[in-house]
This record gives sequence, C-alpha cells and structure tokens, in this order.
Amino acid sequence: MFEGPTLETGRLLLRVPQASDFDAFALMNTDEDNMRFIGGTLGRAAAWRKFLQMPGAWLLQGFAVFSIIEKFSGRRLGPVGAWA
Repeated sequence: MFEGPTLETGRLLLRVPQASDFDAFALMNTDEDNMRFIGGTLGRAAAWRKFLQMPGAWLLQGFAVFSIIEKFSGRRLGPVGAWA
C-alpha cells in the first residue's frame, strides 16, 4: 500500500487518504449543505470514484489532497491540498 507523506501538528495529522476515510468522505459528498457551492451532491458510487482519484494522484503526480485527521479523536475532518 502507498504510504505517501505525512504532516503533523499538535492536534492534526495530514496524510494520504486511506480506505478507512471513505465513509466520512461519502457523507460529506452526499450532503446538500456541504456541497451546494462546490458542484452539488454525489451519489455514493460517484463519491467512491472521486475518492479513488486522490491516492491515485499521489502515485502519478507526487502531490494531491491530504485527509485531515483530528489526532485526539481519529475523526476525518475533510480534505486539503493541491489538486491539479
């Protein structure tokens, strides 16, 4: 499995998206309030395809989106990073 870079602060962990992040990603992408200004909602299957692009971009480009993880709870807060 591809590990990729990791960035850490006292409270946050930024890492390449992992399969365990998908449920939170899908929830975010299927919620109308979250997605209203960034293209609209996605169904779960479309969210899965979009999710798979992120680790794939790391492999092909060497950069992409990180998953932001709250260290205390282990909860995924969302994505952040360069996307090309």
